Amino acid sequence: MAIQNFPAAMQVVLQTHMLEREVEEGLDSVVAFRMLMQVEMIPTGIGETLTKTRKGRRAPITNPLDIASKTGLDSGITQQTDVPFEQYSHTLYQYAASVDVDLMQDTTTIARTFTMQARNNAVQSGQSLERLARNAIFDGYMGGNTRVLASPSPTATDIHVDDIRGFINVMVNGVLTAVSGSHPLTAIEYGSSGAIRTMTINSVVADGSNISTAPGGISGTLTGTTSPSAAPLAGNAIVATNAPVILRSFARLTTADLQVSDIFTFSLVQDAEAYLRDNGVPTKPDGTYHLTLDNTSMRQIFADPQFMTLFAGRDQAAEYRDGQIIALVGVTFIPTTETFVTAMTNSASIPIRVRRPILIGEECAIQGNYQGLVSFLSNIGLDNLSGEVALVDGVLHIAREPLSRLKDDVALTWTWIGSFAQPSDATATTSIIPTASSAMYKRAVIMEHVG
Repeated sequence: MAIQNFPAAMQVVLQTHMLEREVEEGLDSVVAFRMLMQVEMIPTGIGETLTKTRKGRRAPITNPLDIASKTGLDSGITQQTDVPFEQYSHTLYQYAASVDVDLMQDTTTIARTFTMQARNNAVQSGQSLERLARNAIFDGYMGGNTRVLASPSPTATDIHVDDIRGFINVMVNGVLTAVSGSHPLTAIEYGSSGAIRTMTINSVVADGSNISTAPGGISGTLTGTTSPSAAPLAGNAIVATNAPVILRSFARLTTADLQVSDIFTFSLVQDAEAYLRDNGVPTKPDGTYHLTLDNTSMRQIFADPQFMTLFAGRDQAAEYRDGQIIALVGVTFIPTTETFVTAMTNSASIPIRVRRPILIGEECAIQGNYQGLVSFLSNIGLDNLSGEVALVDGVLHIAREPLSRLKDDVALTWTWIGSFAQPSDATATTSIIPTASSAMYKRAVIMEHVG
């Protein structure tokens, strides 16, 4: 394949790298969750799955040596066990789409047709990776928080719940392992009066027909034993002891408990920030945590009494002039249209729309780009500056020369190979960070409200 094989009307377009500039513009226009990712390369020749290991820390020593025991070759010092570790994996998947440009359909405006389709390809690839990044974050940080469903009626051993994510695996020696009798998971039932009973889960089965109301949720049945032995109450919360925190307006117990008046508040943002700081979560490189939220959530912040007090009498403040909060109290606000908005009926049978801003720290999720795409270009004798091929931000864009008998069809294709992984922080316990939570995933906080 070479530029000279394209129609003459397109050769100049390709030689001046118009396609690459169009791709850059399209990808840069999509900013939100993917911009928050740490990016790493997945090397070739390692199979389809790459497992990476993170080291933990040993607990501090606060007791002095016993002078009387300073004998022998070990001087009275007890050998400590290995450093705790935890693992996460990248599993490679390929994503792609293509569109044909028919040169005969519009011979007078071929350049415009070509650039339009190139831009559409770029926007589609950018939004596709954006959704993958968003879903990777929410899959981890919505797990372990669910509610009991009424049908079938819960028993002391089998509980039908709205979402089984976060209950499927448990961390064993740093490795995610399927929940079983040998590796059970502990969860707590919460009602309006607080904690009611503990459940030891040893089996999780997804429903044949998914009825979960959570974004990406999977309804199913948790099986185990309850203590004290009794059937949990429909509507109550079931929270795994290692579940990430989810903050809701007015401290509602579950998503279904949210009321029409439960809007987003400035205090929710501050509570989420305090949680991240208590867990020692690093900020993003700009020194702040990043809050992704839609414009309705942003508008509700402007109506919050605490926020208005901060800006009382400051009608010339940039926040009010521009109608946008950039950075405040150590948080950067990032408006986006890609947040999860769920229409559902709450426990009072009232239709509501649930919005989910999320506050994110460093390395909340990691995007792995497959190095093989670069090797592919080398193998076919091209580099990422070729007119007909562009590798932009890990995404490969290809303009294939016309191959039909009439030489009138140009194929524009994009493809990406990689993975989004969710590192855990289960080893960061209170013995290491006294203010830490017991959550397996600690680097983001989801906030739920109505709007």
